[in-house]
Amino acid sequence: MLEMSFFALKIISEVSIVQCMLFEYMDVSPILAYTALALHMTLQNVTIHSTKLRGTKKNNSTDSLRSFQEPTVLEHAVEHVLNCVEKLLGALDSGKHGKTPLEFEQATHKAASHGQQRREPQTYGSSPSASESVKTEQKRLSITVKMLTAILKFMVDITSMGLLSHCHVQFLKFTSRYVQYIISSLRRQSHDQFQFKEEDLKNIILCLKSSFTYAAKLVNLVHRDISKTSPLPPEAFELGNDLLDLISSIELYQGSGNAARIVAAAKPWLPDLILALGSGDILKKTRGEGTHFHASDRIKLHFPSWLLILAKIELSELNEVSPEKDDDQVPDSDEFPVSKKLLRMFVTLLKGNPNILDSVGVILLTGSLVGLERKDFGLVLGLLHFVCTKLFRLDDREWGDIMLASLQDLYPQIEREIEQQNNEDGRQKLQSSKELLEPVWMHNMYETGKVSMMEE
Repeated sequence: MLEMSFFALKIISEVSIVQCMLFEYMDVSPILAYTALALHMTLQNVTIHSTKLRGTKKNNSTDSLRSFQEPTVLEHAVEHVLNCVEKLLGALDSGKHGKTPLEFEQATHKAASHGQQRREPQTYGSSPSASESVKTEQKRLSITVKMLTAILKFMVDITSMGLLSHCHVQFLKFTSRYVQYIISSLRRQSHDQFQFKEEDLKNIILCLKSSFTYAAKLVNLVHRDISKTSPLPPEAFELGNDLLDLISSIELYQGSGNAARIVAAAKPWLPDLILALGSGDILKKTRGEGTHFHASDRIKLHFPSWLLILAKIELSELNEVSPEKDDDQVPDSDEFPVSKKLLRMFVTLLKGNPNILDSVGVILLTGSLVGLERKDFGLVLGLLHFVCTKLFRLDDREWGDIMLASLQDLYPQIEREIEQQNNEDGRQKLQSSKELLEPVWMHNMYETGKVSMMEE
């Protein structure tokens, strides 16, 4: 009986996930039932023949006749759900750059067609207006967020029960992909210049509050589950940045009121996010593995948008000209009250642990190096102003070893860029950046010897 229910719910859940963006009304209940049943069967040690899980016919071999013991059924459910999500998000990715509603439906149908009988999408008129199409997409976005929130909860429940510890990285990757999809959708809706209907936006924000809590709890659980001699996986670092990007994006695209609701949910989990940002570098430092850190490399490859907002806030305090926009997420406004509040909490927590402060500080210095490479000198100045006046006092010259290793690269590059810079505004921002760093540089070059002028 449980087997029949499991496979019936599996089919219904696949249709619900993969085709949720084709319908304005799609219930999340089948997914909740499917995932709950998978967990129940695991805890009750219910077995299902391997041939049924694989969808193949039995043969006479011993392997094909043996039953899978739990948690294999749970592994199957997780793999199935992740494959369905990949089909959904793959179709959304293929349709997000200027596709018509018909092209979007075709892309989604193509992703969903493997092993499933197609259903005809509901139509709401032969040629809907652009406004109607956007409103329909907003409604479907609300449904999609509910689906993905339910799946994330499933993964957190699995992790909290101590099951499938080998799936930690998969769960973290899924969560990052989900958060990135939300950020992309918010940006796209903003560019379409249509506001969400109040009910749809309320439902989305409510789900995002839950999702943020689940995502942060996942980081917490993964950290508790790993060996004390091992760092959090790099995917945890990426997820921490994605969650901070989510808050910045909500404030930018949907206003401070909605962002404040997310921050209220985020506040208890900020220590876990900060630890995710810095734990890898802390471990490398204690092991003496040199000054090459994966966090810095990943910042350079995938620059977090929350650093852009942070720099913008700092520049507004300096009454400087806004930095050049290298990303369409950088806004015109200088006012981000929720992000400012979040950063104040961020600073308070960082100052309580010098090792974490050192590790997270290097992220900001790496961001400044990226700013130099991009010739975005406002970004450089904004980030360094935050480091030198918020994380540290202006008269504080004792930085951690990881930050000093980054300063060793950063300060000489700023000096060279000043000499080569012809633009007066750029030169002034670089000069201000140098003046912020100079006391720390001079102290550690002439008094501690921790940095030095290196020959080219």
